[in-house]
Amino acid sequence: MTPTSDLTQGPPLSALVRLAAPLLAGSVLNLGASLGDRLWVGKLGTKALAGLGVAQAVWLLAFTALLGLGLGTLSSVARARGAGSRPASSAGQGLLAGGLLGAVLALVGVLAAGPLLASFAPLGALDAGATRYLQVVLASAFLSAPLVVALFSLQAAGEGRAALVAGAVLPLGNLVLDPLLIYGLEGGLAGAAWATLLATGAALVVSLALLRHHLGLRLDDLRPDPAALRAIVGVGAPRTLDHLCRNGAGLILVAFLSPFGASAVSAYTAAWVLLLVLIFPGVALGQATAAFVGQNLGAGHPERAEISV
Repeated sequence: MTPTSDLTQGPPLSALVRLAAPLLAGSVLNLGASLGDRLWVGKLGTKALAGLGVAQAVWLLAFTALLGLGLGTLSSVARARGAGSRPASSAGQGLLAGGLLGAVLALVGVLAAGPLLASFAPLGALDAGATRYLQVVLASAFLSAPLVVALFSLQAAGEGRAALVAGAVLPLGNLVLDPLLIYGLEGGLAGAAWATLLATGAALVVSLALLRHHLGLRLDDLRPDPAALRAIVGVGAPRTLDHLCRNGAGLILVAFLSPFGASAVSAYTAAWVLLLVLIFPGVALGQATAAFVGQNLGAGHPERAEISV
């Protein structure tokens, strides 16, 4: 364990800031990529922008399951790191669960993207490529789920800078590929989805390489361990339900607004993205605190964990 990744020593505040700062920077990059998506797609027209907004709202609802799994893995990896055992074993179980969950979401996307989209907005009010966009984005869950787990594992181990490097590949790749696939290949709205899928794949490759370097991840860490999987799901499931309620409420509002036309839907979803600016600092500090608490509980320092909260 390097001095910078060890959250069980030194002043708690400086450790939290050191870990939270890269997480906040990564969140800002992701926000920039989301705004970039809207900028490029907006040139296709109001219906395209509304289709992007509704499809992203549906994807955000599915993403809550990935987020819960990531938080469960974060807890397990942080405790293992603090206890001095192999955090790569916990990360491997999270990656295994992420691959399985991602495959399920991908199947749902291929088979049910159209009905899902139509249940929240009339397809006639959206760009014709909206269904294809949602299909591709949900299909990319088989890459997104392991990526979320990998990034949370790096954060849990105290490797905030490594998580930033891996996480930055997705938004930066998306910004580069968007104009090429939306306009260069005339992919339209679906081109934006393919840009996300390709950038996600690149980010996953980088994150796995960093997990191997910093945590010593091996192939045998992916061998199923029922007890470890239950522990991850046990922590992650309540968080999934919590986020599901919050994001589900936002999606219901999209359904209420859809009768007022594409302009109303695109305006609401754009405001939703900007609202995240106010949320990101708290999210970054919360994830840093979770990693700090986990490492110190694993190390047998509950009093230090309590101070951070």
